Amino acid sequence: EMCIRDRFATEPKFYFYDLNAKVTYKPNQKDILTLSFYNGKDVLDKTSDASTMLGRFGGSNDNYNMNRVDVLNWGNWGTSAKWSRQWTDKLYTNTTLAFSNYFSERDNYMERTVVNDDGSSSTTNNGSVEDNNIMDVTLRTDNEYRLTQNNTLEFGLQASYMDISYLYTQNDTLEMVDTRTQGVTLAAYLQDKVYIKDKLTLVYGLRSTYYNLTNKLYLEPRASINFKLNDRWNLKASWGKYYQYTNRVVRENVLEGNRDFWLLADDQMIPVSSAWHYIAGISYEAPRYLVDVEVFYKPMQGLAEYTMRNEAFRRITTSSLPDNFYQGSGTAKGFEVLMQKKFGAYTGWLSYTYSRVTHQFDELNNGDPYPSMYDQPHEVNFVNTYQWGNWVLGATFVYNTGQT
Repeated sequence: EMCIRDRFATEPKFYFYDLNAKVTYKPNQKDILTLSFYNGKDVLDKTSDASTMLGRFGGSNDNYNMNRVDVLNWGNWGTSAKWSRQWTDKLYTNTTLAFSNYFSERDNYMERTVVNDDGSSSTTNNGSVEDNNIMDVTLRTDNEYRLTQNNTLEFGLQASYMDISYLYTQNDTLEMVDTRTQGVTLAAYLQDKVYIKDKLTLVYGLRSTYYNLTNKLYLEPRASINFKLNDRWNLKASWGKYYQYTNRVVRENVLEGNRDFWLLADDQMIPVSSAWHYIAGISYEAPRYLVDVEVFYKPMQGLAEYTMRNEAFRRITTSSLPDNFYQGSGTAKGFEVLMQKKFGAYTGWLSYTYSRVTHQFDELNNGDPYPSMYDQPHEVNFVNTYQWGNWVLGATFVYNTGQT
């Protein structure tokens, strides 16, 4: 008798690729033209023939065929054109036109085909299909104006057009989510960078963004400070408000593990998300070594999750789509330690990060905080480089604990 492992045996097919290309042209001493291109894709195919399992239940393969379809492919590609111009000794400008496209497709279902006595056949699918596509076109200009030797003014403008679609179906015909939204953001920023007596570097500024889908203006103040205690010791801290209009939504799946997808915020079904960033650190840098320690705390608002549990599961056939989306808050906090060796034939760095990410939704988990799907407490990175004559040898080691 065939064992269960044999009946479901499959050989996954997996491949990925990345392509980077960049061309730079300098027509004169004041202008630089740069064209960049990137394309990357990952494919994981675990499709298998599940017909042999029918024998266990007395079925026949002559008129019945069943396949387990499980295909995931995702990737993105983008291109940009940048013009850099040194107008004067004090004014420098970067102007960039960029296009990007992200896609994620997942087919995960059991396909059953039955051949009838008259020769006709019928096929049914039991599972889900997802398709998420994001297109972004951005035009931006960034400027630096040197007011004095110790004071630099930075300012710029940005316009972005975003087109996002998401389709999620179950069992062939039931459309759980089918949406496509276009949005525009217009942003401007002004920032001042001041150097005080070669000891203190102060950066402060304001970014403002208009978002057409909510018809609101969002203000993002930011500031950072770096204080040089002496030639080797530095204290640093930064603070700021950040908004995000293209939001990652967690789709809960208790059987297969949570997944996520991207949608444009509309302040109804999907809120505009935001976070305050509080970061502080200290570093010791000598000619041969660097040691850097940072702590961070980031409270988040406007998180979104899609689930069919609780009330949503009971009302799904009669309610509107927004009933299955929930809004909540979260917190990310932790610290990072970095040690770097900068001298000799052998160089490299070692870092350790401890972080915790929790979410809280009033309608989920009895309103109590719970670990986010992005909660990954421990991460270690070890990068090594060895100079051997005209050769450079490199090795990287990465260790992560599993996501909770």
